[in-house]
Amino acid sequence: MNAKHRILTIGILLGTAGIGKSTIIGFGQLGGSNATVPAGLASNATADSSGYVVANGVTPNIALIWDAAWDIHTSAFFTNLENKTVGGSAWDNEGSIPRVGQLDTRFHTIDFIADDGFALVLNSFDFCQTPQTAGTTVWDITLTDSASNVVWSSPGLTLTNNVVTISPNFTGALGEDYKLTFSLVSETYGSSGRHAIDNLSFNQVPLPPPPVSLTWTGAVNAQWNTSSPNWSAGGPVLWNSGNVQEAIFGAAGPKAILMPEPITARSLLFTAPGYTVSGTGPLTLVEASVLAAEASAAISVPVTGLAGWKKSGAGTLTLTGEQSVSGPGLLNEGAVHYVGDASSNGNGNLRLADGQGLRASLRMESTGTLDFSGSVRLAPGDGSAASIHQSDGVINVGGPGVEYLEIGGGIATASGSYGAYHLNGGTLNTGGGGSVSGMRVGNEGLGAFVQTGGLLNSARWVAIGGFGGFKGEGVASFLGGEATVAPGFRFLIGDRAFSSGTLNLGSQAGGSATVTTLNAAGLAVGSAGGAARAELNLNQGTLVLGGPIHQATGTVQTAVNFNGATLRAGADAISLMSPSVASGSIHHGGLTVDTAGFNVVLETSLLAAEGSGIYPAGGGFMLPAGGSGYLGAPLIRIASDSSGSGASAIAEVVSGSVTRILMTSPGRSYAVGESLNFVFTGGGATVPVTSYTHVLTNSDLKTNSLGGLVKTGDGKLTLSGTLSYSGDTRVEGGTLATDGPMEGTTVRVLAGAQLEGVLNTVSPVIVEGTLAPGNGIGLAIGMSSLAFAPGSTLALEMTDWNGGAGLGYDSINSGSLAISATPGSPLSILLETSLLVNFSETARQFVLASVSGSVTGLTADNWRVNVPGFSGTGSWRLTASGSQLLLGYTPAGGGYNAWLAGFPGLTDSAPLADPDGDRIQNLMEYILGGDPRVSSTAVLPEATVSQGSLVFRFERGSATTADTTQVFQYSSTLGAWTDVSLPQSTSGNVTIQPDLPSAGRETVTITLPPAAATGGKVFGRLSAARK
Repeated sequence: MNAKHRILTIGILLGTAGIGKSTIIGFGQLGGSNATVPAGLASNATADSSGYVVANGVTPNIALIWDAAWDIHTSAFFTNLENKTVGGSAWDNEGSIPRVGQLDTRFHTIDFIADDGFALVLNSFDFCQTPQTAGTTVWDITLTDSASNVVWSSPGLTLTNNVVTISPNFTGALGEDYKLTFSLVSETYGSSGRHAIDNLSFNQVPLPPPPVSLTWTGAVNAQWNTSSPNWSAGGPVLWNSGNVQEAIFGAAGPKAILMPEPITARSLLFTAPGYTVSGTGPLTLVEASVLAAEASAAISVPVTGLAGWKKSGAGTLTLTGEQSVSGPGLLNEGAVHYVGDASSNGNGNLRLADGQGLRASLRMESTGTLDFSGSVRLAPGDGSAASIHQSDGVINVGGPGVEYLEIGGGIATASGSYGAYHLNGGTLNTGGGGSVSGMRVGNEGLGAFVQTGGLLNSARWVAIGGFGGFKGEGVASFLGGEATVAPGFRFLIGDRAFSSGTLNLGSQAGGSATVTTLNAAGLAVGSAGGAARAELNLNQGTLVLGGPIHQATGTVQTAVNFNGATLRAGADAISLMSPSVASGSIHHGGLTVDTAGFNVVLETSLLAAEGSGIYPAGGGFMLPAGGSGYLGAPLIRIASDSSGSGASAIAEVVSGSVTRILMTSPGRSYAVGESLNFVFTGGGATVPVTSYTHVLTNSDLKTNSLGGLVKTGDGKLTLSGTLSYSGDTRVEGGTLATDGPMEGTTVRVLAGAQLEGVLNTVSPVIVEGTLAPGNGIGLAIGMSSLAFAPGSTLALEMTDWNGGAGLGYDSINSGSLAISATPGSPLSILLETSLLVNFSETARQFVLASVSGSVTGLTADNWRVNVPGFSGTGSWRLTASGSQLLLGYTPAGGGYNAWLAGFPGLTDSAPLADPDGDRIQNLMEYILGGDPRVSSTAVLPEATVSQGSLVFRFERGSATTADTTQVFQYSSTLGAWTDVSLPQSTSGNVTIQPDLPSAGRETVTITLPPAAATGGKVFGRLSAARK
C-alpha cells in the first residue's frame, strides 16, 4: 500500500487462499511404524507424493522442517484420528491401518520457511489423545514468527481420549517464516502418553501485482458500473472488473453511489467523509484487496471475498448489507458498525487492535448474524485497546477447534492491553457451529465483560482474569439478561498464577441478571494455578449452581460477598458452597437461597462483614468529569487512607465518558471522614479519568451485620457452618435445617415453611410455619425465646415410648416459650411414630419443651394433636406446667384405675383426693386430662358470653364416659342447682365435638339461654362420680 493509505484509513484485506488450494499431509506410505518423520516432509511441494497430496494447487515456495522427535506411527489406537478426515491411501494411510505423526516428547516443532514474495497460509490439522492414555493432558499450541512473536495460539487445549480439528486459518506476511509449536503443559499421569496429528493442511499466497488506482469523479452519473466513464486515471476511464484496480473516493463527485451490477475490486479508499455505496452489487474483493477510508463511510451492497478482511484507520465503517467473506478478520483501528439487517458469514478468526498502541471497536446493532469460525481476540497488541458493543442480533464465536472469545490480551506478549465486551441485547454464543469454545476476560491484559441484557451462551469455560501466568486482570459484571455456561464447563474466577479475577452479579444500583452454571464441579473462586486475587460479589440477580462455590488451593486472596442476590440450586444433593471457602461475608443486603425443589447443603459459615460498608445513595457516585473516548468500562481500584478495606466498584460509561461509579462490594470497617481514592485503569479512552476522591459521610455508610439470610423455594437447605449476623434469618419456603451455631440473628419461620435441627442459637425463634427440633431424635437448644404464632406446627418424632426427652422423642430447650395460637388457628402438635418401639397402652407424660422462664399462652382449646398412623387408641392432652410444655397420653378402655397407674408414687390416689393441691380432684383430673402430680388449672372449663347466651366449654377423654357419670350444673344463687346431663353425642343445648383437639378426646360445649342468669349472673360447675 502506498504512503497515502496509512493516513486515517479504514480497510478490509482479502486474499484467495483457502483449503481448496492446499498441501495436505497424511503420513501414508512413509515406511514402518516408529520411523522418524523426514525432516523436509512436504517441502516445496509441486505434486502428490508419499505422505502428502497437493489438492488443486501447489506450495513450491514453502519449505518445512520437522524436529527429529516426530515419529511416524501405525496403530489401531489412532483409528479415531485417522477417521476424522479421510484421504486417499497414497498419502493418508495404508489400507485399513491408521498412519499418523506421533508426538514422542513433551515439546515438538514444525518450521514453515517462505520464499520472498510468498506467504504461508496455515489452514487446519487434526490432533488427538488415544485411549491408551489414561488421563487428561493440557497443551499449549502456538505459531510464532521469526522474531518469536506469537501470531496465533490455542492455549490450554484439554484432551481426554478425544480428537479435535484445530483451524488457525492464518495468513502470514510475505517472505516471513513461522514455527508451529506443541508444548505439553500438564497431565494427570506419569508419562507423555499417546498423541498425534494428521491431515495438516497449508498453502501459500503469492505477491499480488501493484494495484491500478482509479479516482471517482461521477462525471456521467452516480453509478459504479462498467459502462459509465465515472473514473479518472489522468483522464476519464471505465471501471474494468477484470483488472486488479483500486477505487479512490475523494471530495469531488456525488457521494451517494449506486452499484447496479457486480463489481470486482482490489481495494477501496475513502479520503472524504459521507460516502455511501448501495445497490444490488455484489462487491467482490479479490486477492489482497483493501477497503479503506480516511473518513467514515457506509456500504450496503453485499460484499464477498475468500481470504478474510482487514480494517485500519480511525474512521467508522458502517455495514448494512449481507457479507460472505471467508477467512480471518483484522480490525486494527477505528470502528466497524453492523446496522439494519447486516450479517456476515464464513469468517475465520477475528482480531481487534492487533498492534502496539492500536485502538479499535466493533458495534453489532443489526438484527442479523455474525459468524466467526475461529477465535475472536480483543486487544492482543501491546498497549492496545479494543471493544465490542452488541445490542441486537447474534454473534457466534468458535469453529471446529477449541476457540475462544478473548477479551484483553489474546497473546502472551501483550502487556498493558485492554479489551471490553458490552452485551446489551441480542445473543452471544461462544461455541457457534457446535464447537467447544469459551470466553476469557482479562486473558493476559485488562479485560471487562459487562452484560446488561440479551443472552450469553458459553459452550466452554468462562475464565475471568489471567491465563498462563501473565498477570491478567478481568472483571465480568452481569447486570441484566441471562448468561449460561454449558454443564460440562464452568466459571473460573482468577485463572492461573498471578491473575486477578472478579465476577459481579448486579451492583448496588440494581441488576436482574440470571447466571447459570450447572457443572457438578461448581464455580471456582481462584483456580488451581493460585490466583493472586479472586472475588465473587453477589448484589442483585440470581446465580444458578449445579455444584459448589469453591476455592482451589494456592489462591492468595479470596472474597465471596453476599449483598442481596439469590443463590438458586440447579440440581439435587449438591453443595452450594464448599468448606474450601473459609466463609461467605454477609453484608447489609444479605443472601437469599432458593432451593427450587432440591435438597442441598451450604457447607461454609456465613459471617457478617466487620463494621460499616460503603452504601451510597443510588448505589454509586456521580463523576463530575468522566473523561472522553472510552471504548469500554475501565477497571477501578479503591484505596483508603484509613482502616477500611475490601470495597470494589465498576464504571458506568455513557457516550464514551464515565458517568458513575457503581459499588459492587461494600467492603468493611469504613468510617466517616475516611478518604477514598478511585483509580481507573484501561478503557481505551482518548482523555482518561486518572482518579476520583471522595470523603465518606454518614449517609454513605451502613452497618454490614444488619444483613441476613432468606430461604425460599420448595426443598431443603442444610447449613453446616456458623451463622453470625444480626439481620433476620427468614424461612419463607421449604425447609431450613441447621445444627448451628447461630449468633445474633432472629429466626422467622413463615407459614408453609419449616425449620429443623439442633439450632444452637442464642436468639429468638418465631414460628408461623413448622418447627421440627433435633437432627433425627434430639433437642433444639439455646433459643433465648420461642414463639408459636396462630396456625403454627410443632413437628416431633418419637421412636421409643419409654425414652426420655431428646433420646426417645424430640424436645426443646429455650429461654421462654409463648403461644399466641387461637381456637380458630390452633397450635398443631404433629407426632411422627412410624419408628416407635416399646409402645404399650400405658399413661405417659412427655416433656416437649423445657424453658428457663415460663410457658405462656396455652389454653384448653388453642391446640391440636395429630398422630397419623399411631396404633394406640387412647387420648392425648397438651398442658403447660410452670417451665414445661407437656404432652400426656391416656390409654383407652382402662378406666380410672388404668389412668391412675400411669402416675406411680402419688401421695394420695383416692378419686376425691387432690395430691397436687390445685383443687382439682383426681377423678376430675382423669376426665379433663390433667396431671395429678402437677398443680395447674389450665384444664378447667371456660365460661364465655356469645350473643347473649352463656357458653361453658371443656375437654374430656372420650373413654371417661364409660366409667363415670358426668353432669353439668348451673345456678344463680349457688344454692339450688339445675342439672344438665352430658350425653355421649350432641343433644339439645349440649354439643359434643369428637376427636377435638386430638384423637381420643372431645370438646363439650353447653349453651344456656340468657334467662338462666337471674339477676344478671349465673354459676356453672362440672360434677362427676364413678359408676
